[in-house]
Amino acid sequence: MSCNRRTVLRWLLSAAAMVTAAAGISSIDRDGARDLLPRTETVSVGVASSWTPDTADMRHLPMPFEVNRGQTDSRVKYLARGHHFVAFFLRDETVLLLGPSDTEHGAVISMRLVGESPDAAPSAEGELASRVSYFIGNDRSRWQRALPTYGTLRYGGIYPGVDLLFYGSTGRLEHDFRVAPRANPGVITWEISGADRLELTRAGDLAIHAGGIDVSLRAPTLYQEGDRSRELVDGGYELVDRNHVRFRIGDYDPNRTLVIDPFIEYSTYVGGSGNDRSFAPAVDPGGNVYITGTTDSLDFPTIGPLQPRNAGGFDVFVTKLSANGSTVLYSVYLGGSGRDQGFGIVATSGGEAYVAGDTTSRDFPALKAIQGFGGTQDAFVAKLTRDGTALAYSTYLGGADTDGAFDVRVDSKDRGVVVSGTTESDDFPLRRPVQSTRGGGRDIFVAKLTSGGSALVYSTYLGGSLNEGNGALWLDSAGRAFVAGNTASPNFPLVHPLQSAYGGGMNDAFLSQIATDGSRLLFSTYLGGSAGDLGFAVTVDAADQPTIVGRTNSSNFPTVRPIQSGYAGGNDIFVAKLSRNLKGYIYATYLGGTGDENAFGAVADARGNVHLSGWTTSTNFPTANPVQARNNGGEDVVFAALNPRGSALVYSTYFGGTGNERGDYIVADWRGGIYASGWTSSADFPTYLPVQPTYGGGTFDAFVVKISP
Repeated sequence: MSCNRRTVLRWLLSAAAMVTAAAGISSIDRDGARDLLPRTETVSVGVASSWTPDTADMRHLPMPFEVNRGQTDSRVKYLARGHHFVAFFLRDETVLLLGPSDTEHGAVISMRLVGESPDAAPSAEGELASRVSYFIGNDRSRWQRALPTYGTLRYGGIYPGVDLLFYGSTGRLEHDFRVAPRANPGVITWEISGADRLELTRAGDLAIHAGGIDVSLRAPTLYQEGDRSRELVDGGYELVDRNHVRFRIGDYDPNRTLVIDPFIEYSTYVGGSGNDRSFAPAVDPGGNVYITGTTDSLDFPTIGPLQPRNAGGFDVFVTKLSANGSTVLYSVYLGGSGRDQGFGIVATSGGEAYVAGDTTSRDFPALKAIQGFGGTQDAFVAKLTRDGTALAYSTYLGGADTDGAFDVRVDSKDRGVVVSGTTESDDFPLRRPVQSTRGGGRDIFVAKLTSGGSALVYSTYLGGSLNEGNGALWLDSAGRAFVAGNTASPNFPLVHPLQSAYGGGMNDAFLSQIATDGSRLLFSTYLGGSAGDLGFAVTVDAADQPTIVGRTNSSNFPTVRPIQSGYAGGNDIFVAKLSRNLKGYIYATYLGGTGDENAFGAVADARGNVHLSGWTTSTNFPTANPVQARNNGGEDVVFAALNPRGSALVYSTYFGGTGNERGDYIVADWRGGIYASGWTSSADFPTYLPVQPTYGGGTFDAFVVKISP
């Protein structure tokens, strides 16, 4: 057993989000705790850094731990400040001053480890560029200049073989226990003083109520890294008595790291007093998040001059949030006097946003359009400038019948934009098509526009003699387009299929691949059983391995090395990952409970984990490391991730309030952050650091959530 292997127990304290001050907070007088607080009005902080609010997410700056050299009580070794809290680190105790940062109001919580080593004391690691100075009074000898700050505090040997680490960002304080092999994590016990009451919430959070202020320690979720996959470990908080807390930890291998994962970084409503639904998010390299959808709210929260008012009925909306979710950078309507819906959105590296959807408006705002309004309903593609103040271009795309865009992606090779959707038009605009005529009923279309939107690079039908639906889209590293959806056609065009025959029922899912220049159909296959199978999303990982996600009620859906081999009932989610050469499945599995499930979004992260978003009515949906362990009522959002081999769930969680909600598309940033959007009817939807904390009204509000693994 190697002595350098560690077990890690991690959890999160976020007083930035979870501290709410109520009226009439009592004065601080316990143990003279207010005397610990330095006179912060005399503090100056200098940060030598190239980070600026315009180019980076300030919440990702490390929390600075400053050494105490006389600016506070001598019992304090180090201190740190967050949003609405100050943390004091004594030799054997951590004291949190919560609420307003004055000396008269707030609450004090003390956290002390029971049975800790008397030799344990904090030491600082990772010196930061930040410097803190105190100029107190007119006695210059008491002034403190350019005190160093650090990124981590370590209490070494807090128990035999156990170290305690504190670290975080400017908004959060986090703790790790690092447990050496053969050391016992079961001895770790917190004594929490100053709280009126402790309780475990339904989601597994530890709620600390103190003097009108509430603090939540997010529920711990645990897994271990295996050779090829993540192995789940059961665990959570356990209340020993009214002020003692320890960890409940299931069976695990003490020779390998135990990690607690994930947490919600922010969650917010976006909406007005009407009906607001978000269908898709996007994220740029700076972590700014964009959402689009449709709204009939006349008071949808808008910022920016592009289109500040609803033009009539349902309009598209486009909202851009800062990387920490705290600021709306712009929020605009986009539409005409008919019905307009935004179904797809993607952001460029420069912060521009492409939006695609459908419109019945003959007066939809067009600029540099390649065509006019074609018929009953057209698809549209629009490009917004970085600040959302103007359109770079906006065009209709369609024929004389009904057309609508479902998804949009940017080709990183040449900055062209690929859009997909459905069409019932015999005269849909084509260029170099792989299928030159409509197969019948409703067909998929795939079209690529130049980066400036001035012309079509290619445009084609894709379909058989009956109806096709959806048309989700992803581009691989070479710019080849993977398209996923569903078909009722027994003669859907196939190329090198993994399933050559229609499975039966109302629909089969399909997955197709089109060459970069649109000249050839490279691959196309059915996927389904004898009942109904619908494909709603496709994603491609860094190894160019595609995954298709959707729903099925086929009891004989074709599974390969599944983590859930059997159909559970109702509609189940399916997830199927193909090899890079498209000659076989890495895995194909059900995922669901006895109710109904659907997955609308999928994204592969840098490690090859596939993250899903959707919804469920099941009370027994399979969860793993959940941030919300139970269905709170009706339809709840579900978020889940499968490891690269599909052999385990990395996490799987409910997320929702007592009403109904649905999760739609999902995207990832380069840091591993996961962004999802959708809509909710719950006035108690779980918000966290919200830019809009309350339900706007109407039948639905949009929401956006960021999950940080």
